[in-house]
Amino acid sequence: MTALEKYREATRVCPTLVEAWVRRSTASGLKREARHCARRALALGPTSARQFDLLSLAFPWKQRREVLLRGRSHFRATDSDYYSLWLDAALARWYLHEYPGYVAELRRLVTSHQRHIGRPADYYFFLLAMGCEAVGDYKRAEACYRETLRSRDQKERRRAAEHVVRARMRSGRFKAAREALDELRDTASPVARRMYSRGLAFLDGEKVAVSSKLVGEADKARNAFMAGVLALAAGDAAGARKRLLALVRSTEGNPSEWGVTFRWETAKARELLTASTAA
Repeated sequence: MTALEKYREATRVCPTLVEAWVRRSTASGLKREARHCARRALALGPTSARQFDLLSLAFPWKQRREVLLRGRSHFRATDSDYYSLWLDAALARWYLHEYPGYVAELRRLVTSHQRHIGRPADYYFFLLAMGCEAVGDYKRAEACYRETLRSRDQKERRRAAEHVVRARMRSGRFKAAREALDELRDTASPVARRMYSRGLAFLDGEKVAVSSKLVGEADKARNAFMAGVLALAAGDAAGARKRLLALVRSTEGNPSEWGVTFRWETAKARELLTASTAA
């Protein structure tokens, strides 16, 4: 008997057991069954924030947020999973494209409840920074990314340093982005330093020497935008076009995530593609 079959049997034998309906909902791969079970559990009344969080997974984002808000109104910070409801309710606003609301909720979570949240604070600051960029507030985004520079994990610190540079780049301040790169040279990865020092100089109108090796490093780092920029700087128009078109297509195919987080790069890629075609 599979786990799902056991949960189906449990709901048959004891139809008032909330946890059985929760487990059956999360175990089922069938949307109709998952939602039916979630509604039954919600009607009976979940007994923990964790149950509300799990039940919300059965629904599309708008209904999911409603379930999470309902759970948030039932429980307080004494429940160990309470802050998961806060975070997931905020994330629902991201996927509903309600970016100002997403930023407001995450800011409240970070500023009012920071000492209680389960994950390291830099995780929440990173999410908040993404929201600030989504609404075009690059200055505040940079401030949030700088908070994540405190991470104990070197990989996370390197990622944060790159995002500080990107936040300035995305606001069109290429010189300031290069200054940030110089400031964070001991934190940023060697590859990031090489990519952005040349790429930002090119975007700022300077002539720079770029090797095919550096373009390859950008490819390996999976930074399609900077790889395209560097290929242009190296005089490889065909290679640049291939990379920039790949970026545009990938962001268009993922409008709720990459289409937002790489919105500036996508617009700049189109601009560079138009300019290179005209030339």
